[in-house]
Parts: sequence; C-alpha cells; structure tokens
Amino acid sequence: MSAAESFGTRPLRLVDATIMARIFEVTDACGLSREAVRVPLAGDGDGRIRRLENGVWEIVVPAAGPLEPFLARLAAELGGAAAG
Repeated sequence: MSAAESFGTRPLRLVDATIMARIFEVTDACGLSREAVRVPLAGDGDGRIRRLENGVWEIVVPAAGPLEPFLARLAAELGGAAAG
C-alpha cells in the first residue's frame, strides 16, 4: 500500500516514516522539540497547523496533493511563532 490511499471516493494520505521525517526536518529547523508535536496518522482536507491549549503543536497533513506547499506553510507558521 502507498501513503496515499483511497477510502471510498475521498483521498486519504497516511503519515508514514518518510512524511514524518520531512515534518521533523521543518520542526527541527524551527527549534521545536519533537515532544511538542502531535501528528495524526491520517491527512485531512488541506491540512492544519495549530497550537493546542497544552502548548503542543498539532500538525495535520493534507489528505491529498503535493506535500511541499504544506511544508512551506508549516515552516512559515512555526518560524513566525518562534520569532513572536
């Protein structure tokens, strides 16, 4: 099975070790502890990046499409949060 599966008619991206490594490249570069990151194993919609009340960053990858634009958005949001 590939990381991008089909569930009925909805595309579904599953977070595998390769995708997790790419996310960690971004979070590590922003100085974010891996303990402060939560990544659900299934993608959803266009993806989502938000800070939870407990201070942990929830990073939900997009369900389909290229990952690079999302990773760029992740870097910009986390970089801005680190600077602010």
